[in-house]
Amino acid sequence: MYKRILLYLMIVFILSALQISLVNSLSGIFSNLNLILIFLVYAVGLSKKIFTWCLAFGAGLFFDLTLFSPFGLYLFGIVITIALVYFLHINFLTNQSVYTYLVLIIAATVTFRIWSYLFYSLNSFFANIDTYIILNKIFWFNQLSAIFLNVIFTAILFYFLAFISRRLRPVFLLPKTR
Repeated sequence: MYKRILLYLMIVFILSALQISLVNSLSGIFSNLNLILIFLVYAVGLSKKIFTWCLAFGAGLFFDLTLFSPFGLYLFGIVITIALVYFLHINFLTNQSVYTYLVLIIAATVTFRIWSYLFYSLNSFFANIDTYIILNKIFWFNQLSAIFLNVIFTAILFYFLAFISRRLRPVFLLPKTR
């Protein structure tokens, strides 16, 4: 069990390093891709609960220690996001279809983006810095492009994983066998 947790944490640290050094430095809308959220959404569906919580905590801690954002933004944001994804997966989406993972990544992306915006707004409020309600169309375009990129990458990854394993099904309902 400990070897598996260490292996998953190594994967999270490698994906975090790729996210920080490569994906965030891409130009245009491609910098909105979130590899950690995609990996954690698949971990919710394919792994045990303790592994996913360790991964979420490790990813949040790694991001908080390496990025210049207020401490706790990524740690609490990823943990809250994974809690919502678990709630949706257990109570509403029970199968392993592509639609399940697409709904989960949309929920994860929206939750994490709302958490980030609220955290920065609260931090600005307590630091006595003026904050503004975002009504800029570029802001909303970036939010929608983040959702779109995460959905596209999740679908591609799903079909790749469905091709190499039998655990995932690319259909919503399976036909009855007689």
